[in-house]
Amino acid sequence: MLWPREHFRVAFKQVVSDAIDTHGASVLLLVALDVDSIAAVSILTSLLQAELVAYSMVPVAGYKQMAAMTFSSEIRSIFLINCGAMIDVYSTLKLTDQKVYVIDSHRPLHLANVYDRHGTVVLFDDEGQAEDDFPDDGSDIAAIELEEDDDSDNERDHDSDDDDDSETEADLRRLDILQYYRGTFHGAPAATLTFELASQLNMATADKVWLAIVGLTKQFVAQQIDADNYNMLVQKFQDEVLALPSNGGSNDVVHD
Repeated sequence: MLWPREHFRVAFKQVVSDAIDTHGASVLLLVALDVDSIAAVSILTSLLQAELVAYSMVPVAGYKQMAAMTFSSEIRSIFLINCGAMIDVYSTLKLTDQKVYVIDSHRPLHLANVYDRHGTVVLFDDEGQAEDDFPDDGSDIAAIELEEDDDSDNERDHDSDDDDDSETEADLRRLDILQYYRGTFHGAPAATLTFELASQLNMATADKVWLAIVGLTKQFVAQQIDADNYNMLVQKFQDEVLALPSNGGSNDVVHD
């Protein structure tokens, strides 16, 4: 499910709450191998440490590695940092009772995550895509094909005109989804989203501003962000720097 940007704090507080009464690391961080991911997880781990939440961290080299993972009963929450937005998280990780929080700049978002029917996948929304950008139907292509098979089995007695209408509607839905998945692009850097979380928790510091800028710079250098979004975020962090205390200490909180 898409989690509104203004409520990142609520999701994090749920992670903290779920960690209560656990005897080991209740949070697992799966982190992609790139600069933005390292900057993002550096911010996130500092927030977890501040709340005394134990965590473990695993670098992720690809989706096959993720699919082969198993999770201990102590794991309550899993963060996917720049890995997971483009795959069906629930099926790939074979989730049981864990909740997954996806902070990932890769696009397009897999529709199984957007329309999460299991209530286990939370996508930190950068608000880069409007609701109209997603196909109306929440099913992925495989689900649509299954639905077509079911419709075929249940409507064998219908006349040919009805069958033609049904096939046309199904074809249009499939084309809509295929168009949605065509091509790849990037949303906001993961480090800027974890910084937003830190700000909402009143834990923004000079170090965290720097880490967010590192994530943004990585996208700019890699040509993964357009000029408008880059300039908007540059202005945001200029404002954050100006809001810092004059000594710029790493432990000083940035106040709104």
